[in-house]
Amino acid sequence: MDLIDGFRALTKAVETGSFSAAARELGVRASSVSRLVAALEVEFGTQLLRRSTRRLSLTEAGLACHERALRVLAEVEEMRGVLAERQTSPQGLLRVNAPVSFGHRHVAPHIPAFLRRYPDLRIDLDLTDHRVDLVEAAADLAIRIGALDEAGLTARRLAPQRRLVCASPDYLREAPPLDAPEDLVRHECLGFHLQPTDLWLLTDGTGPLREIRIAGRMRANTSDALLEAAIGGLGIALLPTWLVAEAIAAGRLVHLLPGFVGRFSRREQGIYGVYIPNRHLSPKVRLFLDHLARAFGRPPYWERGRDAR
Repeated sequence: MDLIDGFRALTKAVETGSFSAAARELGVRASSVSRLVAALEVEFGTQLLRRSTRRLSLTEAGLACHERALRVLAEVEEMRGVLAERQTSPQGLLRVNAPVSFGHRHVAPHIPAFLRRYPDLRIDLDLTDHRVDLVEAAADLAIRIGALDEAGLTARRLAPQRRLVCASPDYLREAPPLDAPEDLVRHECLGFHLQPTDLWLLTDGTGPLREIRIAGRMRANTSDALLEAAIGGLGIALLPTWLVAEAIAAGRLVHLLPGFVGRFSRREQGIYGVYIPNRHLSPKVRLFLDHLARAFGRPPYWERGRDAR
C-alpha cells in the first residue's frame, strides 16, 4: 500500500470525525478512505481507529501512529516546497545587513558574481556597525561577527574570527621588547569600543586563555580607525585577520606574538550569516550564504598568507 495516502486518510478522518467528511475534503469516496485506513491497520498489525455509527476515535496505537503521521506529512510538504523552489530561478529583493569594514572588504566584492548568476534577484546591502533587529529592519539576512548571542535567529558559520596582535615598524623602533603576552602591559594598546572590557584574551592553542589588561591613549568604534591608528604608529592593536592580512603582507604592520591569537570574549568567535527561522530556508538566503561560503573558502582566503596563519 501507499503509506503516504494511508497517513492522509487517517489524519483527515481524525480531523473531520468521519470517513465521509474526510472523503469530501480529499476528493475521493468514503469507501476509499475506509479502505486506506484498514490497509494501514493491516500494515502495522493493530487497530488504529474505533468505529461507531456516531464517531471515530483513536486507539492507543492509533494515537501514536497519528502523531507520527502528522510529522511525516509535514516533512513531505516541506520537501515539496524546497524542491519546487530549487526548480525555479530565485527572484525579488534580498536585504542584507553587514558590519561596515567587513562588508566593504568581504561582502560587497562578491555581490557582482552572485547577481550575474541570478539575474532575477536584486540586493539591498546595508552596512552598519549597529546590531539591527532583523524584523524591524525587514532584513532577510545579517552578517554577524564575534560571539553569537541572539535568541530567535538561525545561524550558519561562514568563517572563523581570529585576531592578531600587530603594530607598525615605526612604533616598534621606540617601544619596549614584546616577547610574551604579559609584556603588553608596558605598551600603548589601542582600544575598541565594542570590546566588553579592557582585557585582551590570548591563546597559543595549548593552554588556557591569558588575560591581559591593556591601556592606551586611543580608543575607536570601528576596526578601520584602529587599523589606521596602528599603521600610523600610535600603538599595538588586536585586529581581525580579515582586516590586517594585506597590511601585514605589505610590511605596514608587523604580526607580533605569532604563536598567539586573541579575542575580546571567552565565548566562541566566528563570522556568521544569521536569519529568522522559517518552516524552510528561503532559497535566496540559502543561495547567498552558499555563495559567500564558497567565496571565503576553508581556510578563508584572508588567512592563506604566511603572516595570517
